[in-house]
Amino acid sequence: MAESTFTDADFSYDPSSDYRKALEVINAILLQLRSLAVSMLKEIDEAIAESNLASELTARAQEAKKEADALNRAAHSINDIASVASKITGVVTGIAGLPFL
Repeated sequence: MAESTFTDADFSYDPSSDYRKALEVINAILLQLRSLAVSMLKEIDEAIAESNLASELTARAQEAKKEADALNRAAHSINDIASVASKITGVVTGIAGLPFL
C-alpha cells in the first residue's frame, strides 16, 4: 500500500497545495459562470422588455377571457332554454293526463 502524502489529502490548508490551487480554479470558474448567468438573464429581460411580447400576451389573454365569458353566457342560455323546455314538457304531460282527452 502506498503511503499517503500531505498533498494527497482530501483537503489542505497549505496555499501551494494541489487541492488549494484546484479549489481556487473551481471557485473562479463558478464566479465566472454566475456572472455569465446574471448577464444572460439581464439580456433576456431586456429583449422581453423591448419586444411587444408582453402586450401581445396580455391582448391574447383578454381575447381568451372574452371568449370564455361568451361561452359561459351561452351555457347559461342553453340551461335556461332547457329549463323552459322541461317546464313545457311537464305542462304538456299534465294536460295529456287529463281524463277528457
